[in-house]
Amino acid sequence: MVVVPLSDSSASVRDGASAPPRALPLEGKTTRAPATAYAVRMVAAAVLTAVAFATMYSELLTDALSGSRAAYVVALPVLLAVGAVGYRSTPRGVDDVESDWIVTALIGISGFVAIYLVNNRMPTLAGFWGVPLLGLPLWLACLAAVLFGLRHAVHMWPLWVFAICCATPLPYLLAVAMFGGSDTAAALVVVVLGAVAVYLGGRLAPTRRRLGVTLGYVLASTAFVVSGVPVSPEVTIVIVGAAAPVGACLALHVRSRTAVAHPRPGDHRHSPVSLVAFAVLSAALFALHPTTPRDAAVTAAQPDWTQRAQLGEPQSFDFITRFLGSGATLTRDPVAPAAGLPAAAVDVMSAPTEAALADYSDAVWYPSSRPLDYRPADLSGLTFRPDGAEVIHTDIATATDGASQNWYAVTWAWRADDTYQRVTVLVNQDLHSDHQPPPPAPLTVMNSVVEPALWIARQKATTEHPVDPQVILRAADVANRVLAAAGLDSDDAGASTSA
Repeated sequence: MVVVPLSDSSASVRDGASAPPRALPLEGKTTRAPATAYAVRMVAAAVLTAVAFATMYSELLTDALSGSRAAYVVALPVLLAVGAVGYRSTPRGVDDVESDWIVTALIGISGFVAIYLVNNRMPTLAGFWGVPLLGLPLWLACLAAVLFGLRHAVHMWPLWVFAICCATPLPYLLAVAMFGGSDTAAALVVVVLGAVAVYLGGRLAPTRRRLGVTLGYVLASTAFVVSGVPVSPEVTIVIVGAAAPVGACLALHVRSRTAVAHPRPGDHRHSPVSLVAFAVLSAALFALHPTTPRDAAVTAAQPDWTQRAQLGEPQSFDFITRFLGSGATLTRDPVAPAAGLPAAAVDVMSAPTEAALADYSDAVWYPSSRPLDYRPADLSGLTFRPDGAEVIHTDIATATDGASQNWYAVTWAWRADDTYQRVTVLVNQDLHSDHQPPPPAPLTVMNSVVEPALWIARQKATTEHPVDPQVILRAADVANRVLAAAGLDSDDAGASTSA
């Protein structure tokens, strides 16, 4: 007689015990978290983020609706939400809530401290790069690490890279300029951003379906942009950057069977204390970003001030339309030489809207060997100081070679008739040279991002040397001539403003 031993599982069933649990997926596999829990956490993350960055985003939104070239920010929350839809599944592994909090605290504190230091050390470069706005992806990553688990947050790294590229307007503005600067080019760049968001949002869908829907979105949105439908650029961006990506996302996920049917066992645990802590931090960030006061009136200048100032023959720089859009101009009016004083010129940048000029208020259009900072103008020789007047200059003692030109500039913005202008009085710092100051040059990835970043990486302690008084005197003299021609040659002229 042969005795066949029962397996452990058979014995358990025979004895009335429950069947053994089904084997869990292997490490590295993903499963979808319960839809309700995911939706609740997503809503909580959205609300906390909206409170924390309400002031900063409202200012960007106001500028976008007022003619800013960075109008894509209207669709930015939708693009990030569409991309996040693809990360409803989480990687397998053991969650440790305490470790998640420790790592999140270290990364979050270090990141926000770095943003603060860069913003205070180099305010002009930080403003041009939009460094304070990088707090948005940092905040979202910290939220994800606590609400969904650190593994989940790390798994979402493509979304964080996308958020970093979209959080600050600089990459978008440079991309639009690279493709010509027209409204069509701006909308097509938004289509590219939308395509990335749709592709990220379809991570759980089959590859063919994911690629097909993304390609369909690109073709449909591009066709709409180039069709010439008579709508404003802002409406076009809302359609191709918000409505169309949402439609594509729905097409990817309606009746989708790509997820594993069973919920993930041992889903990430989080307590109400986590939400309370982030609610406090959200309120703190809101308080740390007060609303920036904006003048309701802009200094008004006589429309024909360039003729009245009796400047030289103007020279045009057509590249400015790639940055400020159609209707923008940039001209240089040379100033007649004066005995014993350096050469000077007046550059006038004009745009149809104030917001378009404000997009590049921290940009430096002239060559320099290191990042420079704008400072409030404190020229005692000025007969009238326009609102927001600033000075900026290179350091003649840090010239890298004999061929480089060092310059000193006084700049301000005003309104002439229906055009907004940024006027820059530029002076050559070389007292013994009759060469004009360096001309403005277009912004590129190299001179706007790469070179400043390399300089920061190898930065050494520097001592700024004072500018020669003759240079400052020359700048004040030319500025007074311009102000007099504009009808702003006394402090009483400050009453001459228009809304």
